[in-house]
Amino acid sequence: METQPYEVIANYRLSLKHVIDNIVSHLPDTDEYRLVQGDLNDIKGSIYYKAPEVLTNSAYKVHDILKKYLPLNTEDDTKNPQWLKNIRDGWNIFREEIRDKSNKNP
Repeated sequence: METQPYEVIANYRLSLKHVIDNIVSHLPDTDEYRLVQGDLNDIKGSIYYKAPEVLTNSAYKVHDILKKYLPLNTEDDTKNPQWLKNIRDGWNIFREEIRDKSNKNP
């Protein structure tokens, strides 16, 4: 991430915070997902203190958590629970927004 205007970086931080909040809000409230919630909240709590150059690493960490702890059944989407589909949809919207914004700010 090269030097960008403060507003662009602030918007990225807010977008990342919102997608993490969205993921946590859709996770089932069971012991099985407490670690995932904690890991995501740790990332969210640290994004305001990260240098812009390494802020993207936080998004990669969220992506890694999703892949590791919340895998989707890609062969048959009907086997995925609705809460998992909601998380996937929220993450995909975040990715598209970031991609669109980065295309506007080369």
